[in-house]
Amino acid sequence: SCPYTPEQNRLVERKNRHLLETAITLLQKASLPSYFWFHACATATYLINRMPTPILHMKSPFECLFKSPPTLEHLRIFGCACYPSIRPYRSNKLDPKTIECIFVGYAS
Repeated sequence: SCPYTPEQNRLVERKNRHLLETAITLLQKASLPSYFWFHACATATYLINRMPTPILHMKSPFECLFKSPPTLEHLRIFGCACYPSIRPYRSNKLDPKTIECIFVGYAS
């Protein structure tokens, strides 16, 4: 397509808009600053790829690619409090085993 002609890329432009709107919603709902935009966009992509869509006959892109439905039990709320185990990084057994953190996405 020609440069600076978004009208020639309707599908790509619509998907980009969907990703950005979802990322903005995640950031606003979690009350996180905009410098977490990368994590919000990555999480939005992760979630969108696991949602069923009518275009794929109510299958998710993940399911079409891997031929099995995605597991959803591991999903967490973006921006919620989480407590990861930091025990391997502590040198003293009396140090805390966890600290409060903010969940900002899934490992790639």
